[in-house]
Amino acid sequence: MSEAYIYILSNKNRTVLYIGYTTNLERRITEHKNKRGAYFTKRYNVEDLIYFESFDSKYEARVREKQLKNWHKDWKWNLIKEHNPELKNLNEQTDYYTIMNKEESNPKQVRNKIDKNQLLRFTTAGSVDDGKSTLIGRLLYDSKSIFEDQITAVEKTSRRKGLETVDLALFTDGLRDEREQGITIDVAYRYFTTPKRK
Repeated sequence: MSEAYIYILSNKNRTVLYIGYTTNLERRITEHKNKRGAYFTKRYNVEDLIYFESFDSKYEARVREKQLKNWHKDWKWNLIKEHNPELKNLNEQTDYYTIMNKEESNPKQVRNKIDKNQLLRFTTAGSVDDGKSTLIGRLLYDSKSIFEDQITAVEKTSRRKGLETVDLALFTDGLRDEREQGITIDVAYRYFTTPKRK
């Protein structure tokens, strides 16, 4: 049995997304439906479950939750539509797992990376546009220490921007607003790993 879940909710018009973490998916979804969830979901009537992933450990689920929260909105929608093309409300399905293909889900990839590696933490410092994000992005990309779905999303975004190569800075500065403000997200130390060092 799964120990933890990440889930994505949306409103009826499918214009808003909310990403959450829980150890009891059914109970948490019921709380959202009864307006006992997060303030954001109450305010915007976000209660339809349209995507989820299950994990064997709370740590794995937290890592994935933080990763998804740092993604562009388009990347999130692409992930959801890959598994739930019609954006069905999974609350209304008799069996969640008939909608989501567990074999294609990412939890195994998360577990394998966590089991085989230890975290390597390092810091970069410099002014805005000094290339910090590109440097970290290069390390992440070259080491293949990023989840396949994130690599695919960044490659697609880079092509859409008319770039011939991958925009490596997107691996750490995933959100446009944050890039414009010069804010670097702490994804780098969470996902860059090595089998020999902690």
